[in-house]
Amino acid sequence: MSFFKNLKSIFTNQTDESTAKNNKEKITLEKESIPDEIITFKKETVPDEIITKVNETSDMQETVVEKPSNKLMVTYLTGLNFEGRQKLLKKIVKEMKDNDEFAEYYGGDTNAMIKDSYMYDEKVWELESEFIFNLSLKAEPDNAFDKNAIQVLYEDESVLGYIPRKDCEEIHAYTSELSKVAVTGTIVGGKYKFLDMNDSGDEVVRTKTVDYNLDLMLEFT
Repeated sequence: MSFFKNLKSIFTNQTDESTAKNNKEKITLEKESIPDEIITFKKETVPDEIITKVNETSDMQETVVEKPSNKLMVTYLTGLNFEGRQKLLKKIVKEMKDNDEFAEYYGGDTNAMIKDSYMYDEKVWELESEFIFNLSLKAEPDNAFDKNAIQVLYEDESVLGYIPRKDCEEIHAYTSELSKVAVTGTIVGGKYKFLDMNDSGDEVVRTKTVDYNLDLMLEFT
């Protein structure tokens, strides 16, 4: 009898039809690296949940996922240090403070909490994840430095700065209607507190200020 007939005979003897039906057993062929290439068989019980999953999968129909209709881009504001734009941004932030438009300052941390919870020189920003809205984009094709230049406007009239040059071409390629791009600015910079030590060796909380900037989220609809 040939090798394959022997194999078939072994396989038949190892699988009893009624046992396979009741226990949902599958037979797995394992080849072991031993002399004469002896072939053995191993029985494994197939869990009910696997059989159920297979049946469900076989009945599934192909699902078509539609491409999202909008696109998001994260970028930032440039050119804030020219033509009084930094002063303008500070004025906008001050007006928002006066109107109580910010949820909290310094993340709600008091000086005592900063002493207890922060490392030396770790910055605790006055405005953390606070937003400026009323921003919009406007193309400036006659810009002497970049024909793709895009201005960032506040309340559709005051120029706060520009989109970085590296992002302008992509934005123009995606849309020709910049007025329909939703722009949200996240305030970065400004005042911050940090834990320090005075000349007497006592822990103190100090305050410093740096220029503001804006991280920008653009949503194309």
